Amino acid sequence: MKIRHLLLAGVAIVAVGSANAATNVALGKATSSSSIYDDRFVSGNVVDGNIIDSDSPFGYWLSGEGGVAGEWVQVDLGGQFSIDSFSLFNTHNRDWQDRGIQGFTLSVSADGTAFTDVASTSFTNAQWLDQTALSIDPASTVLGRYVRVTANSCFGCSGVGLAELQVYGVSAVPEPGTYALMALGLAALGMVARRRQA
Repeated sequence: MKIRHLLLAGVAIVAVGSANAATNVALGKATSSSSIYDDRFVSGNVVDGNIIDSDSPFGYWLSGEGGVAGEWVQVDLGGQFSIDSFSLFNTHNRDWQDRGIQGFTLSVSADGTAFTDVASTSFTNAQWLDQTALSIDPASTVLGRYVRVTANSCFGCSGVGLAELQVYGVSAVPEPGTYALMALGLAALGMVARRRQA
C-alpha cells in the first residue's frame, strides 16, 4: 500500500512540474513601435493592463500623425513562448474617434527580424467603438518571442492606435523549478523501483 502511494506521489510531482496554466505573458513586457504621436502615447501602453482607453487618459498607443499602412507596434516577451491565443483591444482616441486600427496582420518572430504571419484580420466597427476584444486562436500552438501588430487600414484615419495586446501562453523553456520538481518525482519513482527489487 505504501509503495502504491509513493508511486502516485512521484507521478503527481512530475505532473505538477510539467503543468503550467496559460497567462497573459505580454503584460508589462518591453515594447517598440514604428512611430508615436507623442510621448504620452508610447508603445508600452499596449501592455499596461488598461484595455479601455477611457480608463486612463493615455493608456493606449498612437502612431505618428497620418501614419496608417505599415505602422506597427510589438512586444518582446523576453524569451520563447508557446502561444495559444491573442486578444486585442482597439482605441478610438477617447472621444475623438479619429484613430484606430481596422485591418491588420499579426505576426511572430524568434529574433525580432524575421516575422511569420499568424493572422490577417480586421476589427469590426462595433469592436472599435465599444472597445471589445478581438480574439485570435491559431489552429495550432505558435512559437515566438516577439509579437507584432501591423496596420493595413484604419478607422478615422488620422493615424492608427491600439489600446491593449494580450498574449496567452507558457514558456517554451521550462523554468529551473520545473526541472527540480521533475527530478524529485523521478527520484521517488526510483525509490519505488528499488524497494520492489529488495
